[in-house]
Amino acid sequence: MRAMQWQQTEVLKNAASKLGNTLKARLNLVLGTIVLAEQRLSPTALNALLDLPAGAVRGVLPFLSAVLTFPNGDDDPTPIGVIHLSFPNFLVDPTRCTDESFLVQPRSQHTVITSKCLKLMSEELKYDILGIASESGHNCTLNSEILDLQAKTSQHLSDALQYACKYWTRHLCQAAVDEALLTALKNFCTSHLLYWLEVLSFLGCIDGALEALQSSQSLRPTDVPSLLHDCERAVRAFYPVISTSAIHMYSTLALFAPRGSHIRRLAAVDARPPPGTLSFSPDGRCIACTNMDGSIRVLNAQTGAELQVCQANPSMWKVTISFSPTGKELLLSIENGAVYVWDVTTGVKLEIGTTTTSRDHSTEGSFDMPLPPYPSNEAVDKQVAWSPNGKLVASCQRQTISLWREASLNQSDGYLLASSDDGRCQIWDARSVDWDMEAGVTLTQTLKHNSDIVTMAVSSDSRLVACGLRSGETVLWTKSDGKRVGSLPGPRPVISLMFYSNGLLAAAYKRSPFVLWDVSTGSPVKTESEGGDLAVFAPDGRHIAQATRNL
Repeated sequence: MRAMQWQQTEVLKNAASKLGNTLKARLNLVLGTIVLAEQRLSPTALNALLDLPAGAVRGVLPFLSAVLTFPNGDDDPTPIGVIHLSFPNFLVDPTRCTDESFLVQPRSQHTVITSKCLKLMSEELKYDILGIASESGHNCTLNSEILDLQAKTSQHLSDALQYACKYWTRHLCQAAVDEALLTALKNFCTSHLLYWLEVLSFLGCIDGALEALQSSQSLRPTDVPSLLHDCERAVRAFYPVISTSAIHMYSTLALFAPRGSHIRRLAAVDARPPPGTLSFSPDGRCIACTNMDGSIRVLNAQTGAELQVCQANPSMWKVTISFSPTGKELLLSIENGAVYVWDVTTGVKLEIGTTTTSRDHSTEGSFDMPLPPYPSNEAVDKQVAWSPNGKLVASCQRQTISLWREASLNQSDGYLLASSDDGRCQIWDARSVDWDMEAGVTLTQTLKHNSDIVTMAVSSDSRLVACGLRSGETVLWTKSDGKRVGSLPGPRPVISLMFYSNGLLAAAYKRSPFVLWDVSTGSPVKTESEGGDLAVFAPDGRHIAQATRNL
């Protein structure tokens, strides 16, 4: 046994001597997680769970081949294993691992792992994470009715995220809980508990959720235990629904959970489909909003009086809308990628993309820009936008940006901003489009974030780009060189942003107060009343329209 301990110590010393300072500092973190993890993880999954730079785990492993087994390829999902079962016990036992630089402190390591799990779940969990409700158009689909559920799970839920959802509570129960961990836990319980249950339902692990919730309620003096107890009661009361239909869980809890309970409030946020989209006219006098019957209503912004109704069909209620620069047309993009223009005055649908020739073809005078591949099939948000001169429109669908011109257009100006669900914002220069060659649109910058981008804004001088994230953070960049210049924290997903010429930025958060930020100092200047589920600022920034679900 002593010979084995000596050999294991020498392996670690040899590895430490060959690693650079950066990798050496990660050696204990990687080893500690490997030996304390509830399930073996691949190098890629371990790297993602610990939120390390790409390749960090694989950079350490070759020096530990005498005590660990691991796959050779980056894409190989084979988990890391230990060669001898005594190695994990050796690392956590101070009487056997006498070199403190390699000794793993279990309570401290469990604290780190718990924090990493909470961070990963807070950044990646969201409503309808597999896109089931979006595909079916309703929220009553049973898990058993989902085609290719396992494939969808593998596509949308990384191994690291699945591990975090299954085991964060086990690590929490063995962790040394400090203030930082308590804060992270409270934030998670306040906003992400139901998203966590949704994933466990898809994974068939709701039974484990009951044990996990019960075992995690000993944290005092905080309100975290009451939040977890509230969740546990909901799981017990509505187990048949939660375990068989992850999406139907939201409407069930929103209607039948105890009034005033935290779980009911959480469920109400996502119980129904989004209330559509909103758009202000350029002069701020009108608001356009979509309805579940497929119609688009144009309202007086001051009185709320209905000015026009553009009739569509119910399948078109999930659209993105945008007023033209003149305010006379509405541009619509629906989920299947189709783009339409409606006359605001008459409510009549117009053609888009017509040319100077007599040919009647809706795509003539347009071309597509394929984007670089993204990890997700739903890479680019479905959005529509007009160029400043009103002669060019752009739409996003999956991995393609489509540009459309009007009959008299020979050139256009401006930049295009496209966001993706892997946290990328791409800036395209569309000022010199060659329609004959279908060329001239240049990718100038790619801005990377650690969370989904919900909304974007550009300062009036075109110097800054603000990206509002689902995590609640707003990240500021310089448009010319793609340099990150600041970050503004937020309590919930950012749903709308508006720059002012005096250096202020207004941010609307989902069901949270609006905040007016001083961009130069990163400090809040003013906080307004509670927001809704959707929000849009008037062009002059003096008013904001919001939509809220009512159950």
